[in-house]
Amino acid sequence: MKKRYILGLLVLLVAAAVAYFDFGMLGSVVGFATVYPLISLDFDGDDNLPGVARAYVILVDDLETEAVPTAAPSTALEALQIVGNHIPSTGKYFIKMYSTQGKGTLNFAAEGGRDFENFSIGGSLFHPSTKDAALALASALLGRDVIILVEENSESSNFKQVGTTKLPARLVSAGDWGTELNGEKGITFTIQAFHGKKTPYLYTGTIPLSAEEVVS
Repeated sequence: MKKRYILGLLVLLVAAAVAYFDFGMLGSVVGFATVYPLISLDFDGDDNLPGVARAYVILVDDLETEAVPTAAPSTALEALQIVGNHIPSTGKYFIKMYSTQGKGTLNFAAEGGRDFENFSIGGSLFHPSTKDAALALASALLGRDVIILVEENSESSNFKQVGTTKLPARLVSAGDWGTELNGEKGITFTIQAFHGKKTPYLYTGTIPLSAEEVVS
């Protein structure tokens, strides 16, 4: 009798777990499947220079207030547009990272199965130096969560944002002193992030680099 009771209880627990899992997965899929109107694409021959000019980076821990997209976007574009300004904590600022022309890039790709696709964000910045400050920055960024604002080479009305406080980015570094006299010497900072259902965000706010210098 006791064995039957235990067996019956186990069956009920398994059935409840399966039902919960099925509902949870359905809920997550439905919740993420926001349907926006499609946007027509054309090309008018405007500036389309490839590559990345520079990036601005701040530690997630150094951010007092994070600017985010509107809570109820009606279009896919609104879902990517950051509203307002990121505000660093007192005494904290973004840093500017120069990247050699032709060596900086930003990319994204959809990953996962048909019903579980998400975007991974990648790219790299090449800083042509192994001086003390560059080595110190590589050490300081190791294992740290960041938000990255990327400036394109081509004309753009916004910066491309990689990472948020909830889904932060990382900058993974690799240094090389080179071998040939005409070779390259410097540090490659590789961008790594997962954005869920979003490509890089669009940031038009200010970027404070110091108490006196603000990029906008």
